[in-house]
Formats: sequence, structure tokens, C-alpha cells
Amino acid sequence: MIDLSHLMHLFRGDPSQVREWIGLYLQEAPTYFELLSASLESGDAQAMATAAHDLQPQAHYLGSARMLELLSAIEERSMKGGTSACGELLEALLPVREAIDGELRTVLNAS
Repeated sequence: MIDLSHLMHLFRGDPSQVREWIGLYLQEAPTYFELLSASLESGDAQAMATAAHDLQPQAHYLGSARMLELLSAIEERSMKGGTSACGELLEALLPVREAIDGELRTVLNAS
């Protein structure tokens, strides 16, 4: 689900910086996912597009093509068709996020 080689390259192979980034991601990302869900409920397409857009660099750094694909689709669809066009995508994204969070916690616990 993830490929941390992107982070290792970004931090020049320093595992302590990678672990620090992972910790920050696990701390901050839930806010964005909550915004996605709240935006769907409230019908706020702009907030949904912004949250999806803001999470895309993290998906890239994590090497998660599936998360990046879903976030890009959510951003695009919310701007073109409103939030009602994104419910299915958000449902697909949440288990991906849970799997990634689990993998990241395993990385932190192994250190």
C-alpha cells in the first residue's frame, strides 16, 4: 500500500527524519480526513476539493498510488459535480487510509 522510498529519498536516507515525518502525518492527517467527511455531509464542494488537494502531497510522499488516485478523483469530481459525486470515492478512500495508517504504525513500532 505504501512505498517509503520516496520519503527516504526526500530525507536523504535519514530514518529518524522519516519516522518524524510519519509521526507528524499520523497526527495531522486525521483532520483532513475529517474535513472530507464533514464536507460530504454539509455539501461543501470547495472544502472537499481543498482537503483532497492538501492530502495529495502526503499520498505522494507515502508512495501510495491508490490514495493519490482517489484524492485526485475526489478533488476533480467535487469541483465538477459537487460533493454528491464523491461519496463512493470517499468510501473507497477510508479503508485505504486505515491500511496506510496501520503500515505506518508498524514502521514506527519496529524502530
